[in-house]
Amino acid sequence: MIKVIAFNEIRSALRNKTMVLLSIIFWLLIVVATFGGFKNYTLADQNREQAKAMFRKEWVEQKANPHSAAHFGTYLFKPFSLLSLFDTGLNNYTGTSYRVEAHHQAEMNYAAAQDSDTEMRFGELTIASLLQLFLPLLIIFLCFQSVSKERENHTLKLLYAQGLKPSSLLWGKIAGNYLLIGFITIPAFLIMLLAVGLKEPSLLARTLAFSICYLLYFLILISIFVYVSALSKSSKNALLTSLGLWVFFCVMLPKIVTGLANNWYSLPSRGAFNKAIETGTKEGINGDKDRMGRYKDYLSQTLAKYKVDSASQLPINFDGLNMQNGEDYLTKVYLNYAKEVEKKIEQQQFVQQVLAFIDPFLSIQQLSMAYAGTDYEHHINFHQHAQQYRDEFIRKLNFKMAYGDKNYLKYDYQVGPDFFKTMHDFEYQQPQLGWALQKHQYALYALLLWLAVTLSLVPIISKKIAIN
Repeated sequence: MIKVIAFNEIRSALRNKTMVLLSIIFWLLIVVATFGGFKNYTLADQNREQAKAMFRKEWVEQKANPHSAAHFGTYLFKPFSLLSLFDTGLNNYTGTSYRVEAHHQAEMNYAAAQDSDTEMRFGELTIASLLQLFLPLLIIFLCFQSVSKERENHTLKLLYAQGLKPSSLLWGKIAGNYLLIGFITIPAFLIMLLAVGLKEPSLLARTLAFSICYLLYFLILISIFVYVSALSKSSKNALLTSLGLWVFFCVMLPKIVTGLANNWYSLPSRGAFNKAIETGTKEGINGDKDRMGRYKDYLSQTLAKYKVDSASQLPINFDGLNMQNGEDYLTKVYLNYAKEVEKKIEQQQFVQQVLAFIDPFLSIQQLSMAYAGTDYEHHINFHQHAQQYRDEFIRKLNFKMAYGDKNYLKYDYQVGPDFFKTMHDFEYQQPQLGWALQKHQYALYALLLWLAVTLSLVPIISKKIAIN
């Protein structure tokens, strides 16, 4: 009987012109989002590669004093995977480039949202946004009269009289609607897998996980809205209740959760953060001496090491060593304050992951960004690698200044391409899928718990279905 109910549900939906029209609209939006996303992805990737090649060429072909070169610096660019086309996540707001220069620890810069219009700030049309927000509406219009219409048409009594169990009715309705949603969405997921397999096969596991989580999310929503239809007195009430749930869980609650997380663990402004680093570098942190005190101590240690009485007697350029000593302390100060900020952001992220247990939208939103590599965790992972590269980059230049030929220890000392070519280019590899899952394990647990709970409610809901 479950199979009969399921196929009858599919036939009814296919006869519904409104459902067919909504499905066509959904696919048109998918096509628009795909082409728009691919255009943006291709343009961003081309610009990144061109800028990367340009800055690398400028760097290796220069002839300059090592410290002047450190001030000139370079730029590092965050690579985008093809999956970022499907879910842009935080990419438009976290920045795409990192400035490497002496005496300054940079933050990510040049976010797309900085130069975008109001539409960008309210959200970009992506495949993820369609699957998270629009498709639930399609599911609502598919499911809101699944059971209530049977009651209104007086076919429920007839079905029960023929021996149909209420639980079988629910399972059939859920299965039929899930197959319909599968017919609509699975081709899109297969195209995604094919595209990723051809261009970036290393991301196939991420793409498969991305697709599976969305299919589980759809099953949760279908179950919930079928239950609403079963418990509602009329199809009209079922529709209004379902739309109310969509507004609350997909629109209102995520914003409430974000607001709570920001209020509980508020972040300092960029200005306050930079001021703290500036003050800490100048005056010292955690009981350290101020800049002049640290300079005197380091000079004394260096003179003692080389057993001389003044910097002019050193067989090296003390300015180069001292500049690196200053860079090391700047890094210490930066990491000290950055760690505090990162801890608060992690606490905000934890709040959202925990509250995903009361809202499946939050769990799929976090998992989607995690699989696409566009969440905060991937952003900070890239930033940490870039910051470590920056420290080593500046260290090599300062040491070249300090340990260069002693006959050229003067400020017009220059090195050429032979040296600058030895400084390797920045390379970054996105973490593996397991790393992303570990970072968002609570969101995954929340999604699986929602699935288990909603499906286990079938026997309970079936007992509450009113015949009249």
